[in-house]
This record gives sequence, C-alpha cells and structure tokens, in this order.
Amino acid sequence: MHSWITTTLTCLAWLYASALGGYLLWKRLNLPRPWWLGALSTISFWVFLPALALPLTIPLVGSLSYGLATACGALLFAGHYLLPMIPRRSAARAAGPDLKVMSANLLKRNANADGIAETIAAERPDVVALQELRPEHIRAIERHLATLYPYRDLHPGEDCEGMGLLSRYPFLSIGLREGEPGTNPTQVARVRPPEREAWIVNVHTRIPRFRMRRIAGLPIPYDYDTSERRADVEDIVRLLEGLQGDALLLGDLNTTPECLEYRLIPRRWQDAYRVAGWGLGLSFPVKAPFLGLRLPFPLFRLDYIFYAGSMRALRARMGTMPGSDHRYLTVELH
Repeated sequence: MHSWITTTLTCLAWLYASALGGYLLWKRLNLPRPWWLGALSTISFWVFLPALALPLTIPLVGSLSYGLATACGALLFAGHYLLPMIPRRSAARAAGPDLKVMSANLLKRNANADGIAETIAAERPDVVALQELRPEHIRAIERHLATLYPYRDLHPGEDCEGMGLLSRYPFLSIGLREGEPGTNPTQVARVRPPEREAWIVNVHTRIPRFRMRRIAGLPIPYDYDTSERRADVEDIVRLLEGLQGDALLLGDLNTTPECLEYRLIPRRWQDAYRVAGWGLGLSFPVKAPFLGLRLPFPLFRLDYIFYAGSMRALRARMGTMPGSDHRYLTVELH
C-alpha cells in the first residue's frame, strides 16, 4: 500500500476516533448541544457503529498508528453502547408475587384491532399502557379482553392523542391530565396489585422536528427543534416528583437514551430495560418506511418503562405488535 494512502487512512481513523471520544466527553459533561449535535445524538449509535469493524482492517493497512486509532474507537464504542446491552441485575426470582406490565404504541392507522387484542391476551400482563388508541381498538378490547381486564380506562383519539390503561387489579384512583393544545394527555392511576399499591403513569411525548430551507431546490436542515418534546418531558418530571411510594412510568417518550431529554428523568427512576433487558431494545420503526427507506429492523429505542420505589425489574423484553410501527415492551417486576 502506498505510504500516502496509509497516512491518509491513519489520519481519518484518528479523526473518527476523536469525533467519537469528543461526542462522549461532551455528553458526559452535559454541555449545551448545538442543534446538529442534538440531531447526531439520535443516530449516534449508527454513525459510530463502523468503529467496531475498523480493527479488522489493521492487517490491510499495516500501520501501528492506524491500529491504535481503530482500537481506541472500538473500545470507546463498546464501552458506551455495548455494555448497557447486558442486564445489570440477575433475573433470579425473589419470593412473593410479581407484577408484569406492558407498554404499547398501537399506531393510529393500525386496522388490525383483533391482532392487538390477541397479542395482549397472549402476553397476559397485569397492567397495560396503550398509546395512539383508536375507537376500533377499543371495540376489539371490549370483545376479547373484558373478562381478563375488568378495570379499563380508555380514551380514544383520531390522531396520536388516544391513551388507555387496562388492569387486572382495581384502580384506587385514575385521571387524565390534559395539556396545552397539540399535546397528548397523560394518564395517572393508582392500582392495587397483591400486597402493594402502585402509581401508573402513561405518557406519549411529541416528536422533535427538523426545520428546513431550500437551497438550490434541495431541502437543507438548519435547526432541530426539540422544544416540544423537552416541554413534555419536563411536565412529566414535575408529575413524577410528586409521586410517593412504588410507581411506574410507561410510554413512548420519542427520545433515545442518547438525547438530553432522557437525562431529565429523575435518577431514582430506573430504566427497566437497562436493568433487566438484553440487547439494544430498539422499538421503532417496525416494517414502516423511515426517510423513504423500509428497513428490516428498528433503528431507535423510543419506548420505555421506568420504575421507582421498592420494586425491582426481573425481566424486560420487546415484542411485535401486529400492524404497529412500534415494538411493545413488557417488564416483570418484584
């Protein structure tokens, strides 16, 4: 290989590793992010994923400096993105009753209402939080799940605002908190499983948006507006801070763990999938086009279950909801 090619590849490898290291340091220090870095946060896993494969090219380049650069990049990537794929807690069951919960964004255009009901019945969670609930979904729930879930609080919507809770256990209290126009409501309930009481909060935040301008006829982004999502998460945090005892936060936060809004969740609230789930937990999009491409696997982790209080996550896993562009999440807790 010509020396100038080796030198160029080595410089590029160090730039790539430095970009990853700089991004992680910026995130660690919780510094303000310009709009482009906020957008990068959403896709950073995929932007830096090639760092894992670059060490395989060391024999082809034959440069010690290149090898050091690619090894540094791979180690940084593995430490930040891959280690969280391993559950932090053993799934061994403790004595006593467990609680199984599900969160599912059904997709407002989902016509497979019977498939939704059948999937929930097969999973048999104790509590189900639903987003983007439509009237036809409710009719299927009433037909197929009324016996399994005698306690229901269902609020259909025509767009993204539909929300619903299903429970095998009685509601001690339940309410729907309406926000400003254009926001999705938040459901807050208190349920009584065996030997405990727990708060249930069902949420669905708004999505961030690129602002575009046309240059030479091409749409070019000049801003990444996360203000609506941040306002929604800040409102959720204010609600969470007022809850005492065991509590669960379920829903579609429209944010990835790399985004600033994820870090707004109070530290006493544990991310159940990070504690007890294997893998990345990617949930969106499922069999749906993204930026004009239909991919065979989801790209982002948007759906979450957090818990606080004396509960502990034992298992967490994703599943496919018929007709939805989101995977659902189930968590078993003790």
